[in-house]
Amino acid sequence: MPTEPPAPAVLLFDLGDVVVESAGLATLERLLPQLGREEILSRWLRSGAVSGFESGALSQEAFARAFLAEWPLPMTPAQFLDEFASWVRGFLPGAREMLAGLRSRHRIACLSNTNSVHWARLDGIEDVFDLCIASHLTGFLKPDREAYEDALARLGVEAAQVCFFDDLPGNVAAAREVGMHAFQVRGVAETASTLRALGIAAGEGENVHDRTHLAAGIAALYERHARQYDRDRGRGLQEKAWLERFLGHVRPAGTVLDIGCGMGEPIARYVIEAGFGVVGVDSSPSLIALCRARFPGAEWRVGDMRELALGRRFEGLVAWDSFFHLDAANQRAMFPRFAAHAQPGAPLLFTSGPAHGESIGEFIGMYGGGEPLYHASLDPAEYRQLLSAHGFRELSHVAQDPECGGHTVWLADYRP
Repeated sequence: MPTEPPAPAVLLFDLGDVVVESAGLATLERLLPQLGREEILSRWLRSGAVSGFESGALSQEAFARAFLAEWPLPMTPAQFLDEFASWVRGFLPGAREMLAGLRSRHRIACLSNTNSVHWARLDGIEDVFDLCIASHLTGFLKPDREAYEDALARLGVEAAQVCFFDDLPGNVAAAREVGMHAFQVRGVAETASTLRALGIAAGEGENVHDRTHLAAGIAALYERHARQYDRDRGRGLQEKAWLERFLGHVRPAGTVLDIGCGMGEPIARYVIEAGFGVVGVDSSPSLIALCRARFPGAEWRVGDMRELALGRRFEGLVAWDSFFHLDAANQRAMFPRFAAHAQPGAPLLFTSGPAHGESIGEFIGMYGGGEPLYHASLDPAEYRQLLSAHGFRELSHVAQDPECGGHTVWLADYRP
């Protein structure tokens, strides 16, 4: 069960399109409609004129000449510099208030790819952050590793003590490579929501433990990132030893109910190839579509496990790395549903956290940005009480099993 970042020593923010209004892309789209937004962004990130100016290597005049040589804009260098200056329009509405609320409890800093023209537009920025790290003053540009290492040296902290927020996936990925906890966000509302999800108050009076919206959003998150999850979900079968134990209790040729089956790999595939039937249930239509294409002989259903009511019983039940995305109340409510779908003697295999609590991990999205990923766990004593109260007998339990990637695993069987 992934753990949330420890209380950070520093909250580190990009500026443009995170807390500062930037009209650069929109302006270039207007001036160069033949290129399109994606091409403009790609060319901007590859531009020698931009990198030279943002690293402090070019003067304003040299930058203007170099930029106009790269981009077909019908203006003089002086005209372009006037236009360029207007691209930065100050802090986004609510940004100063959010940052002030954070600064009352946390150390906050900014790390920005910027330049002398735009920096001058951010009057008083040094009063907003505890430390400002601007590329044209340091000579280092994101996503180069040196930019993050320089920032850590200036901050005097380890990478794992930093939560970093940026709108560009490449910058987020590079920060993670260094060891920071990094999240892709855009705008004040999204930044504040991510902070709340991480248990960090973004202003006075906020309930830092209110994570209900994250728990409720798990189904949508997996559907949104179904292709990425299918690509990145490990198939190495670190679960194999537990699956073998589980199947050892399933009646020969019996049918296993896979609750939160995802795209059917590796769990359902292993069960099918071992000669058992499978009925898989998952909330993501895209993941179920992959199951149907890969394993047409099995039965696949789109459904929310919290509403599980198939009207039949199975020779085995699995809820591997799925059940623990429910909040505590919904986890408790699953045990009568497990019992309602189990044949006498049927084994139940599920994963949980090692102790009572909530945890926010990171889901790496389709474009590289992190999204908060909710997990919760009951106390082991409560799991045992729920199993017993609903007719299950505990067969095995290992907390943070080192032979299974640190998973906390439960195996029980139904003995009504």
